[in-house]
Amino acid sequence: MLRLREHREIRDLEGKLSNLYRARDAADTRSFRSRGASDLEERDWDYEIVSVEEAISEMKSSHVRLEAIRYDVPLPPRSADIALDPNWSVGRNSGVVSLSCEGRRIVRDAIAREKESRRARLTFWTPIVFGLFGMVTGLVSAIRH
Repeated sequence: MLRLREHREIRDLEGKLSNLYRARDAADTRSFRSRGASDLEERDWDYEIVSVEEAISEMKSSHVRLEAIRYDVPLPPRSADIALDPNWSVGRNSGVVSLSCEGRRIVRDAIAREKESRRARLTFWTPIVFGLFGMVTGLVSAIRH
């Protein structure tokens, strides 16, 4: 699970991304051209939007990686040409390698299977232990009276 601080950071970045999209849409190409703005200003919008999207992806990827380590789940292997790998993505602006949406889904599924496996072992032994405890308590109570 995402810790509260990480969740807030992602929510703040998603809010910033939403604001960037709205601002870019409000300043459409025609208004840029009429004011004499260059293509550079349009590319600035794209750079800023991609930077925020990459930051969100890196935070989500980092969280999934840490949880995979915690549950001893392997990460998808990286191919030689990482640009063509569907499980990994390279940030256009930052150059940071992170899990793609598909890669995060695969790892989350593996983590869920591992959690279920651990839970199954616990649910197998829990009734046995409580049953034995109840039996011993009953025997001690019967012997004392």
